Amino acid sequence: MGVAEYYLVGDRDRRFALETLLDRFDSFDDYRLRWEIQIAHCRIDDPLSPAEARVAAEVNEALDRASLSQIRGEPEAARAEIAEALARSRRLKLSLDDVLDRVVFRPARRQEPERYRLLGQRSTRGGRAAGGRGGFHASISRTPVLGA
Repeated sequence: MGVAEYYLVGDRDRRFALETLLDRFDSFDDYRLRWEIQIAHCRIDDPLSPAEARVAAEVNEALDRASLSQIRGEPEAARAEIAEALARSRRLKLSLDDVLDRVVFRPARRQEPERYRLLGQRSTRGGRAAGGRGGFHASISRTPVLGA
């Protein structure tokens, strides 16, 4: 499984939602536009890195301003704030080191951790500095570990 495909990582990238919101801005009625702005917000409950927390806060602040502009009847100001949110969201760059701890299988994070035993793991990384590939493999046994 690729790290970008892992939902905890993939859901953090709000660029597609913001691009779609801008593309379809004129087709939404007021109620639907407010809803779409709300669901475009970034997660801030458990950031992967300080940089992600900073970018998410900036995106959410711009979207909050867009909501206020829409309520005030200023659609062009709302559109500009959504465009600002998109520009800020493009600044988010996560590295493999930022997300690896979240995607690695750890028995202690599971219900009934005593039922799992990590038999081995290995990590591979590509050589390119930007856009390199990485992988992680874990062998587990789901049988109860007796006497451990």
